[in-house]
Amino acid sequence: MENKKRNTIIVGFCGKEGAGKSTLANFTATGLQLKGHYVIVDSFAAPLKTGLAAILNLDRRCLQGKEMREQREMYNEDVATLFAGEATTLREAMIVYGQKLRAINSAFWVQSMAMRLRGNAPDILVIDDVRQANEFAWIHSMGGYVFGVQGINDVKLDREAFPYDLLLRNDKTLGHTSKVNCWNVIMEALQMQYVELRA
Repeated sequence: MENKKRNTIIVGFCGKEGAGKSTLANFTATGLQLKGHYVIVDSFAAPLKTGLAAILNLDRRCLQGKEMREQREMYNEDVATLFAGEATTLREAMIVYGQKLRAINSAFWVQSMAMRLRGNAPDILVIDDVRQANEFAWIHSMGGYVFGVQGINDVKLDREAFPYDLLLRNDKTLGHTSKVNCWNVIMEALQMQYVELRA
């Protein structure tokens, strides 16, 4: 009898900029790896960020996180020149770049993720920044699970805009205790959802 590999478990994180999505995604991935799972962390925007960084000849890390905001501002003049006024900051450039490709194919970034997943076939795919309606729909259609991430003082995430399965609250510092608390909630939810994670 042939052993058929089960489908990849997809775990997504959504929330506002600086909420701690990537921190929790990486912490979750590390915890799952320590349990012996083959885990990949990816994002729908990863190829966009890699491409834009290559086009502008900059460090890809400049394109993520609040802490890199000052470094991003150094490229505003180059962005304004290259994007002919349609974008004047790196953040705007990512939005314009992403929308242009989405105009060609509304499922461009979802299909790109599906192609990357097919090429890697991990046990678990952790997606650190789910934003668009079709991204949520794809994850859920694949049997995946999405966590909303919200800081204590943030306005609650709108479930229509961010159709998450479970909301995580953090103290915005995501220190070790906060991460461990979130990890415990994450694992409890995932173990209820996926039998293979209960061991």
